[in-house]
Amino acid sequence: MNDTITITSGLGFTPIYSASAIFLTGFTLLLVLQLVFAVRFWHFYGYAIGMVCGLLLEMLGYVAKLQLSRNQQNKNAYIM
Repeated sequence: MNDTITITSGLGFTPIYSASAIFLTGFTLLLVLQLVFAVRFWHFYGYAIGMVCGLLLEMLGYVAKLQLSRNQQNKNAYIM
């Protein structure tokens, strides 16, 4: 009999911590830059709202990847 238990993550890959941290930092800088442009060029507020929402969602995804790179069984990071 085989008494070992294999736990799979369901992701199919292991997120790399350093790459996720670099991309998260990059998207954070882009968010700050976009907010500065949104204040400076307020006539294009529709574009600015779309960009800010997109950048926030990208950042949320990379935060989840950072959490999953440490513990792939973390269901909260998977749901994010």
